[in-house]
Amino acid sequence: MKLEGAPTHAVDAAEPMEDAEHTPPIEDEPKKEYVYYDVPLEDSFQEYIQDVCEKYGFDRYDVVIALIERESSFRENVISPTDDYGYMQINEINHEWLGEELGITDFLDGEQNVLAGVYILSDLYDRYDDIGLALMCYNCGENGAKNLWERGIYSTAYSRGIMELTNELEMRT
Repeated sequence: MKLEGAPTHAVDAAEPMEDAEHTPPIEDEPKKEYVYYDVPLEDSFQEYIQDVCEKYGFDRYDVVIALIERESSFRENVISPTDDYGYMQINEINHEWLGEELGITDFLDGEQNVLAGVYILSDLYDRYDDIGLALMCYNCGENGAKNLWERGIYSTAYSRGIMELTNELEMRT
């Protein structure tokens, strides 16, 4: 009795089938190395921050963690009296253009907030090629920072404080 769809000729198991596709073995991609700091942020969120930093070519994840500590004390839903929102304290004046540019709809959502903050900070760092100057701009706006530079001031308590926190993070891995 012949089964419907069965081959009409015998196939020797030792012979390779002519139409079989040869698929090379799948090699495991190298596992991404993440850095985890002993701070009140979940490991998965720290990984997200590192991924966003990588997306924007910003290799100072440590600065982002220090900035979050300084700006919000790791509190996702904080709004300052001057209308700064979330982990990275994104001022309300920036919400519209960041919403248009990045599609951000909720600046109190941790992931969206970090996306906005890293986007801003990485752009400032790219333009000024100095983390201290970029931090000054992040804190007082570019015009405010330029006014300080014209007066010979190239660091502030804010920028120095962020860098001090960054240095302390080495001990918190």
